Amino acid sequence: MPFPFKKAILYRFDLTGPDTCLDTGHDSLKNGGLLQLPSPGTEPDPKNRKSILTPWAGAVLFLLFYLSVWPLLFHLVLLPHASLQKYGFRVLHFKEANLLNKEDKVGFRKSSELRLSQSDESLKALAFLKIEKSGFYSFFLSGTARAKLAVNNQIILETPGAHQGGLYLDKGPHFIELTLSAGQTNSGADLLLSLPGKENFQLIAGKKLAYLDLGNVGQWLFVLDFLEKIALLGFGICFLWPLFRPLSKWIKNRVANFPKTAALLLALALFWIIGFSAYYPVEIGARRPAVRVDGFNYFAYLPSLIIHRDLGMQSLYPAAKAYKYLPAWEKALSHTYTGLTFNPETGRHVSDHTIGVSLMIAPFFLGAHYLSLLFDQPVDGFSSFYQYSVGMAALFYTLFGFAFLAALLRKHFSRRTTFTPCICLFLGTNLFNYTVNEVSYSHVYSFALVACFIYFTEKWHSEPTIRNSLILGGVWGLLALVRLPNLMVIMFPCLYGLYGYRNLKEQVVWLWQKRLQLLLMVLLFGLAMLPQLLLWKLTAGSWLINPQAYAGLPGLNIWQPELLNVLFSVEKGAFFWSPILIMSLFGLFFMPRYLPQWFIPSLLFWGAVTWVIASYWLWTYGHSFGHRGFTDAYPVLALSMATLLQQVESKSRATLWITGILLIALVYVNLCLTVQYWQGSLPGRNMTWEIFQKIHWWRFW
Repeated sequence: MPFPFKKAILYRFDLTGPDTCLDTGHDSLKNGGLLQLPSPGTEPDPKNRKSILTPWAGAVLFLLFYLSVWPLLFHLVLLPHASLQKYGFRVLHFKEANLLNKEDKVGFRKSSELRLSQSDESLKALAFLKIEKSGFYSFFLSGTARAKLAVNNQIILETPGAHQGGLYLDKGPHFIELTLSAGQTNSGADLLLSLPGKENFQLIAGKKLAYLDLGNVGQWLFVLDFLEKIALLGFGICFLWPLFRPLSKWIKNRVANFPKTAALLLALALFWIIGFSAYYPVEIGARRPAVRVDGFNYFAYLPSLIIHRDLGMQSLYPAAKAYKYLPAWEKALSHTYTGLTFNPETGRHVSDHTIGVSLMIAPFFLGAHYLSLLFDQPVDGFSSFYQYSVGMAALFYTLFGFAFLAALLRKHFSRRTTFTPCICLFLGTNLFNYTVNEVSYSHVYSFALVACFIYFTEKWHSEPTIRNSLILGGVWGLLALVRLPNLMVIMFPCLYGLYGYRNLKEQVVWLWQKRLQLLLMVLLFGLAMLPQLLLWKLTAGSWLINPQAYAGLPGLNIWQPELLNVLFSVEKGAFFWSPILIMSLFGLFFMPRYLPQWFIPSLLFWGAVTWVIASYWLWTYGHSFGHRGFTDAYPVLALSMATLLQQVESKSRATLWITGILLIALVYVNLCLTVQYWQGSLPGRNMTWEIFQKIHWWRFW
């Protein structure tokens, strides 16, 4: 009978009886003995050899096809058939009732001024744009007809919507397709072009920027475009499959080991989906873009470096104007609207925000870039796929932070005491708003990293290994790259255990014994900060600068902090707009009992964060829901909140019920105010008591 051997190890068989024999198919065994058997499928079979076409080999083949076969087909087979004698658009006219989408008339236009002669007509203008100098070219569409412009099969702009867009073009011919939809008689569109470094837009005509007659090449463009999509899709699948497979196995194992934590994260993701659907009822274009205001400053590094290849960020001007980051009369990037300050010595712009958020969003940005190429969307860094990618990044890092926070709390508290602070912080504070609405701001990313940092702080004190030291140093550096004030988190590994396990002298002696690990932490912190230092050197001319002061903004007024205002005022008080945080304040009294090792670092960190925020020149932090400055410290507040809930859990059942009802009420009020903030009925600045009295805080409208 068959026996399921699962591993190729040494098996021992004991046979009793005078004439017993075991036949394994590999060897015979009599009266006991040892035999090594291979597991099923491990024995080499000459008839079933491993295929050499692995996913990585397939990815390489698709890459070779995309980089060599496609250009060869295009330039050696199709371009010779294009007529180079006529200069202008090859215009195809269509009737809207023509279900076969066959052109009714073909003509040529010598300029980019196009008109529809009949109301039921649409047209498609095809040409090759001859670029004589590489650079960033800006396009502008004016007119009354609905128009869409695609360059190299990538949609650059579409009206109604963004009238201006641009992209980087290399020297040589580039295929342009301009489509005008049916409209009124004599409606049309004018396509204007601005050369690199110029601000004036002109109609495209003449041989300097000549349009080459497409001839019969257009019949093959659909086939080549289809092949390009297959190549991109196949390359993406083959290239990412070896990465997705171990990642999916790792996630499956984690979910199997921690099913309750997985249920918590799925619940938070469901709340995010509901909130996202409420904020964007139709599509992401129905509201302001996800990347805006301060978020533009954090995000600008990605399109500038990856798409425009422009460290000076000069090429961001067309995108900023097209997506209304700049008013119509603005002629250049300025600090007032974009946080970018021009440095005449280097000829580049210096941002008043660091690159950490861009680094964390980068994987999602690259995914959006790939999808934009695949689905013929504008590849400018700000179109719909890019906006959605930032929302996905905000959700991912929020769940990432709560996973570490739940893992830390579960070490010390019950499951109910662990999950309740997580849900309260997500739905009962402005963290929900910054995960759904203002997703490009830095706060959810700082939240995730602070949660990760305090988790590994406790792990490092119990296991001060080189690995944990490197992780702490890397997370510390990334925290500083997201927001420079996050440097203060270093007090956690330095003060953890003080009062709880050790006195001050013992703490210093213990840290001195771990000086090698601390040195590794500092070295990795410096390595993480190196990209920012290099960027400052290239743009500002100095290795180390204060970006806020460089932009001309006032510094900290450290001797006159607005402590009462940032905590309790109706304008932006943290406890006024998120009263659920008061639980954290009362929880500090119970931390010496439940979490003594965290009491001193939490108390000092909370005090330092409050003092710095209150000393900021704009202590309200501008337009926001509540006071967004404290969002980064929420993982630390969760520790003291959990101690209060643990104390409540030890009381009577009536106390537990009253606390639960109070928490549900506070969460409900916060969600009502959040929705009103999204709708615009709750102002984001200059709030007064008179205005607040008119707000219906008990309902969603």
